[in-house]
Amino acid sequence: MGALPSKLRLPLPFRGQADMRRTPGVALGQLLVAGSIAGMVATNPASATLAAHAAGGLTTITVSPTHGRAAASFAATYTVSPCPGAAGLTVGFSWNALPPAGQVLGTTRTNGSCRATISATPPVNSSTHAAAAPGTYRVFGYIALSTGLPAPNSQASINYTVDVTPTPTATKSATATAKPTSHATSSATSAPTAATAAAVGPIVVGAIALALAAALLFLLLVFVRRRRARGARDRDRAA
Repeated sequence: MGALPSKLRLPLPFRGQADMRRTPGVALGQLLVAGSIAGMVATNPASATLAAHAAGGLTTITVSPTHGRAAASFAATYTVSPCPGAAGLTVGFSWNALPPAGQVLGTTRTNGSCRATISATPPVNSSTHAAAAPGTYRVFGYIALSTGLPAPNSQASINYTVDVTPTPTATKSATATAKPTSHATSSATSAPTAATAAAVGPIVVGAIALALAAALLFLLLVFVRRRRARGARDRDRAA
């Protein structure tokens, strides 16, 4: 295969990166990218142009929303600009680092506007399987090679914040509910007590009056019997 067109040749290291083209690691990475783009030239020149733009650092990534709870989903969008109007380039997204160190959130392909969007949630910890702890993380987007690794110089990243889950205040609600119940119970108890006292009063007075009448009747009977007994004794003496 001949030399790549000039616009598809690998760019110099992107903004702020030291010139490390002579190191073995960077040379191998550039060789992989060159091989990938060369394959695209043979099959899809437009996608090859898009990949060359991405490898040149002309990429951005956005997340929406920018924060949420550990179980909440968010949308991540990776964009290559200026857009050569090519679609079908594989884009990967990862959490807090590039692969293989970072957990892969998913992959998708660019559309005709050179954008690739996925919906994802913060991944659980690969060691403890616990939900992501509250804090600020980085979401990465990159051109994915056939090996699954990111093409050098194609990455872009942005912050995403996992919010603190609020603690429910069940104790205050229970206390607020208990107070009216206590008041209602007190009112309901005191009302029958007053009504009972009002009803018992006449009964007590009637009982006392009945007891006095019975005592007077008893005294009257005793008096009559004594009179009769005395009269009988007087008649016996007279006889």
